[in-house]
Amino acid sequence: MKIRALIEVKCVANSHAAYQSAASEWVGPDASITYFDFDNQSDSSLADLALRLIEESEEVLILIGDTRPLGQLGSITHFLNVITRKHKHKVHVIYTAEDTRLAPFFKLLKSTSHPSTDSAHTAFKVWLKALQTGPHQPEKESDP
Repeated sequence: MKIRALIEVKCVANSHAAYQSAASEWVGPDASITYFDFDNQSDSSLADLALRLIEESEEVLILIGDTRPLGQLGSITHFLNVITRKHKHKVHVIYTAEDTRLAPFFKLLKSTSHPSTDSAHTAFKVWLKALQTGPHQPEKESDP
């Protein structure tokens, strides 16, 4: 069975910040997508688990949003460094964050910027539909 994953990464101001995610609901109970999330306040072992999930997955969508310009990036930097070195062929990044510290990573990865979570959700649905329908196969010519 193919493993497909949605990994959500956030940069919150502090460990007491409210953490709610609409993206966790995008996957739904019946989807064949593994959802995983962590933030800059998480222990680095969570970023390592996300990297292991990427290694075991065939297709990965990474959603990066809600970064705080003054927040420390923490394990997010390590996570993005490893992805750009080892996994850029299998990940696509959707980001709503406009954080200049992350821009160099976005340039090295297949990534698209979205102005809002709603726009990112639409991009997720397009990605999911492409996974469900598979790559486009050209129609075979019929024999005369």
